[in-house]
Amino acid sequence: MSTKAATKKPKAPIYSFSLDPGVANSLQVDRHGNLYLADTYSTWVFEYAQGTNTPLKSFPTSEPPDQIAIRGKTLYVFQSARSGGDVSVQIYDKGSVTATRSLSDGTMQYPDALAVDGAGNVFVAYSTSDLSSGVGEFVKGQMPMIPLTLNGVSLPLAMAIDPAGNLVIDNANDDGTSSLQIYPPGQSKHSATIPGLPWLYQFSFTADGTALYTGDSGTGREDQAFQKYEYPSGKQIYNRRIGDAFAGVSGVAASPSAEPGVWGTQD
Repeated sequence: MSTKAATKKPKAPIYSFSLDPGVANSLQVDRHGNLYLADTYSTWVFEYAQGTNTPLKSFPTSEPPDQIAIRGKTLYVFQSARSGGDVSVQIYDKGSVTATRSLSDGTMQYPDALAVDGAGNVFVAYSTSDLSSGVGEFVKGQMPMIPLTLNGVSLPLAMAIDPAGNLVIDNANDDGTSSLQIYPPGQSKHSATIPGLPWLYQFSFTADGTALYTGDSGTGREDQAFQKYEYPSGKQIYNRRIGDAFAGVSGVAASPSAEPGVWGTQD
């Protein structure tokens, strides 16, 4: 997908879609253009070189991988727990195909979203055992998790760091829409909101940070789709409908990908 905010819909987009029951795949593109796919139906994350369909690398996970993030050559996997219990972020440092370290916290029961900033700070959105939600940070990718107090976040769906270092969270609304809330580095109050979006599985910034792609979860829609929006204005550039995405577009990735800025830690 181009980084330019063009109005023309791509003829051959790369996306993933959900199946019934409940398979959702997360996508990421690294700075070399390699595509990573988290297969939640199995316990694998696969890396593909540009234009290929045979994995360049396969990363085994101990539990189903829900969300992934890339920083340099390091892979971060937010994995669920099939039999209940705590979820965790497994880290594959410097291209290793086996996990080299793990991040966990007793309050995290279900994975919702994952992001890593340019300094290696790891951000997680999660649900607890009583079905409430939270957002936390593992500073420099190390335990313990620090809970973040972010005004306006009640049900986080997806999360990313933009090139300027803003923490951007898609928050579900009661009316079936969602809003992207933009939190400047270290701040608990969002500086801007992009309202009226569908519920999102994932969103991805273009390399120059002037636009983003959103993976529409398809809530209440017969035809599933992904969208492209100007950022941070939120003006829709196009809406691409996809007939075979039974339960929504679960993964969407811009290529070339954006280099995230540094959000840091909360003041």
